Amino acid sequence: MRMKLAGAWRRLGKRRTVLIVSVCLVLAAAAGLTVAWLTAESALMTNGFQKSSVTCGIEEAFDGHVKSHVAIRNTGDITAYIRAALVPVWKDGGNVAGAAVSPSDYSITMGDGFGTEWVLGADGYYYCVSPVPAGETTPVLIESCTVSVNNGYAFELQIAAQAVQAAPASAVEVWGCGVDDDGNLEVPQ
Repeated sequence: MRMKLAGAWRRLGKRRTVLIVSVCLVLAAAAGLTVAWLTAESALMTNGFQKSSVTCGIEEAFDGHVKSHVAIRNTGDITAYIRAALVPVWKDGGNVAGAAVSPSDYSITMGDGFGTEWVLGADGYYYCVSPVPAGETTPVLIESCTVSVNNGYAFELQIAAQAVQAAPASAVEVWGCGVDDDGNLEVPQ
């Protein structure tokens, strides 16, 4: 009787081994077929991400003697905050002359929104406190600027404008500013 049990036990061991090997082969074949199917059926994906452009440009009228209606246009493709620096210079031909410009050499009439829509920061920049949508212009910063001295040089009021994205609001920290709950710039003064 012992002999019969030992033979039965060996046959069961062989069947178990054959069964385990068969299951492993089936699983390996299934994994291979799955990988082959995914490779054959997957379409090439392209990244649809496009970076935004944050740029601005000066808009002004100039009749040869008076610069007027100066505003800055958001020429980028996202809403931005805008600031500008006013740089008065004397020019000799196409070159900046070495003569210093005195505040008594010219007269500036600021736009109606100065003090509310535009504020002068402690750093000397003029800040448009409201975000400017893409393609839109700021309120008028300078209504007019005229020279009051004739010293043989040409007077030029250069305007250097900069823009920074409005979202996220923390982007304005690069200027040392913050944004209030209404989305307006908080400019250190």
